[in-house]
Amino acid sequence: MHRIPHGRNTTENDKQPSVLCKPGLLSGSADWIARVYLSRSRLWLANYRESAWSRKSVTLNADKDKKAYWNNSFQEIGYYDTPALIDYILSTTSQEKLFYIGQSQGTTSFFVLTSIRPEYNEKVRLSVGLGPAAYFGHSTYSLLYLLAKFVDRIETMISVIGSNSPAGSSFKQIQHYTQLLKSKRFCPYDYGEEINLEIYGQASPPEYELNKITAPVAFYYGSEDYFCVQGDIDQTASKLPNLVERKFMKGFSHTDVLWGTD
Repeated sequence: MHRIPHGRNTTENDKQPSVLCKPGLLSGSADWIARVYLSRSRLWLANYRESAWSRKSVTLNADKDKKAYWNNSFQEIGYYDTPALIDYILSTTSQEKLFYIGQSQGTTSFFVLTSIRPEYNEKVRLSVGLGPAAYFGHSTYSLLYLLAKFVDRIETMISVIGSNSPAGSSFKQIQHYTQLLKSKRFCPYDYGEEINLEIYGQASPPEYELNKITAPVAFYYGSEDYFCVQGDIDQTASKLPNLVERKFMKGFSHTDVLWGTD
């Protein structure tokens, strides 16, 4: 995680809110720079555990312990990594709450965290979701379906690509998203009936209970976003009890919220 200690034209001693920014799949802290340099807040720019900035595990080596190191998806990111970042920020700043901004997978991990560890809702002033990603049942994007169809056959290729560019990702993360596309559900990783029974106590993974997300949430999404489409965002929004704003941006794609020129 990288830190911008204070906003423009302010000092670190000024009372400023803390903002945790979490990027999308295959992205990292650098992706936020173009959008946050004018901020007046304390910014904390997160990286995922597979990125080039996050390879210093105290127990695992990314090259020597490949199977264990890369065995994670947004479930682990939401359950373990995101609350650790939140707790560190609040402890460091002596603040009780922070703002959360997530793009794509950054929203997914927020949904995971606050639905299965609902006590963290009290630590979030507002969660801003840019291209919120939970359900994929309405997407017709051909690349997603092609990936879902052949994902198990091209694991090696995806693992190489995912671990190197642009910011790194595990194959399991990509596979988890393709499971959501196939099942049209928003749920933890599906290991198959036998292992599911051991882990979840039932044959299939349980749905994430989005009704437990009581923190204020705002959605921003674009008309040209073919990954997170209107129907899926409608489904997610219908389950959230505290959706305070929802803005549809004409002409914006899935990544324009970060990389768009206007």
